[in-house]
Amino acid sequence: FDNPAAAAETPTRQLTFNYLIALNSWLLLCPSDLCCDWTMGSVPLVRSWSDPRNIATLAVYATLFTVLWNAVWVDDLRSRTLLMLKVSEKLVYSSLDSSYVPNSVYPEKNSIPSFT
Repeated sequence: FDNPAAAAETPTRQLTFNYLIALNSWLLLCPSDLCCDWTMGSVPLVRSWSDPRNIATLAVYATLFTVLWNAVWVDDLRSRTLLMLKVSEKLVYSSLDSSYVPNSVYPEKNSIPSFT
């Protein structure tokens, strides 16, 4: 399988998919371990609740919860505005189509090749 987590049993599948959120968050912060092909078990499955990688998953969810909590419930209007601006900026930039940015930065990729 290209994605062994998709064919795994119920607790393993959910634990692994949740760990992928933590792994991808780490790769956004520290992209030194990037790989061109994340298939065929390059990310080992999280098979039990006692796996130490679950701590990373909990840490990411706790961080997201804290940021959202502060964005909604902070009384200081200036802090709330700045936090919401940064969160929305990250959401907008992450939702852009990945092919849009390289084509606008490198316009030669937009040209139609001639087959003559």
